[in-house]
Amino acid sequence: MRQHKLGGDLFSKFTFNDEKPLLVGFSAGPDSLCLLHLLKAQEFRVIAAHLDHGLRLSSGAEALRASAYCNEQGIPFRLRKADVAGYAVQNKISIEEAARKVRYTFLFEEAVKAGAQAVMVGHHADDQVETVMMHLLRGSGVGGLAGMRDILLPNPWSDTIPLIRPLLGVTREEIDAYCRLHNLIAVVDETNKDSQYFRNRIRQELIPQMISFNPEFKQRLLCLSEVVKEENGYLVSETGLAWQQVVIDQGDGFIVLDRNKFNALHNAIARRLLRKAVGELNRDLRDINFAAIDRALTLARTPNHANQVELQAGIDLLLHMREKLILISNTKPLDALWPQCATGCDAALTLPGETIINEYWSIFSNYCEEFDPSIEDLNIGQLDANVARDGLRLSTVKPGDRFQPQGMAQGTQKLGDFWTNNGLSKRAREHWPLVRAGKDIVWVPGFRIAHQAHVKPETGKILKIELIKKRRPGL
Repeated sequence: MRQHKLGGDLFSKFTFNDEKPLLVGFSAGPDSLCLLHLLKAQEFRVIAAHLDHGLRLSSGAEALRASAYCNEQGIPFRLRKADVAGYAVQNKISIEEAARKVRYTFLFEEAVKAGAQAVMVGHHADDQVETVMMHLLRGSGVGGLAGMRDILLPNPWSDTIPLIRPLLGVTREEIDAYCRLHNLIAVVDETNKDSQYFRNRIRQELIPQMISFNPEFKQRLLCLSEVVKEENGYLVSETGLAWQQVVIDQGDGFIVLDRNKFNALHNAIARRLLRKAVGELNRDLRDINFAAIDRALTLARTPNHANQVELQAGIDLLLHMREKLILISNTKPLDALWPQCATGCDAALTLPGETIINEYWSIFSNYCEEFDPSIEDLNIGQLDANVARDGLRLSTVKPGDRFQPQGMAQGTQKLGDFWTNNGLSKRAREHWPLVRAGKDIVWVPGFRIAHQAHVKPETGKILKIELIKKRRPGL
């Protein structure tokens, strides 16, 4: 076993393939320099990857120093120059977040090209303390208090290549001492002193204050992180089991939960399941705040008038038909989630035959002689064929639309009121398919046929129409 006294046996918990290289994120700072030197000394196959982020005038010179060190050591070197500041402006995110996204994208792209078995970075114990403090201040949950994991797989950049942080148990002091012992001249990152960055303010201002109250603050926070990490692992497992029971549909931009099963969960698991769902819809979102999760939990337990709440990062939670909770991205089309016609749709219904709504949904129709009283599926309508004698049309809602649902012998109601009473989400209404005879709505797919269309004792022929989902995204 390859060993080094720094932080104990740093690599014993990891299983490596000697035939494949390890790709190391190499800034040439003390952390990555220490990590690269350790790996090289223990005869691992390594590749160094350096991102010139262009944020400092010295970044070009730092790239040259990183390249020179690797050339001296016979280490393959990969370099990419990026406009991180421009990326931040374009995507409306902080410089810190932009640098992180660009860097990891680069590292994993290079790992794929090189056939690397893992990406390694030099995060250490002091980084862990700062990370936990950042998560705490942002209002993240238990998972945030657990801090960074030493092995992350799957991760936002790969489902097959792990992100490994072997130095998480090593302090900054130990790393600096190692560099001095081996005459390793590290690059000094001037931005580490820049107080405009959130992490730097935590390092320079908040943590020293905490140490003034307890000199062992860092050690205590790291112990807390380890305890939380272990307990978090158990909760992750329980959440995974709940996910299998509660999630009933999932696709691009949406996740559908069974509301009754969700509400039967303990709050601790329910909150984690919601965090997992939000994370699935936006994998770039690092901290999901407690307030957003609390809003979601409140809607699930006690619905509001709107049956919808805004969560975080363009994700909303909808209560749909009283029985489903739907997390949706407001930037993605939702044709796969529910039947949605094109804007201004007005087309003849094929009788009998198939009428396509979109690539996921169709309406099938055929004539039959007998009414089937056993059908309870609201996606199937049995109509008196007389209402279709002049044909039927497929359309969307129009101003002033009213509806006389089966069972309402007299009068009509506003279609919007009908939908509200039956729990249809406002997000779905504008493009929901309607079947009309002339101007009259004779069937609202998924809900009710019209009173004037219902099958009567004297009905001679029945038109059976069915709303069918043709493609179901895999769970």
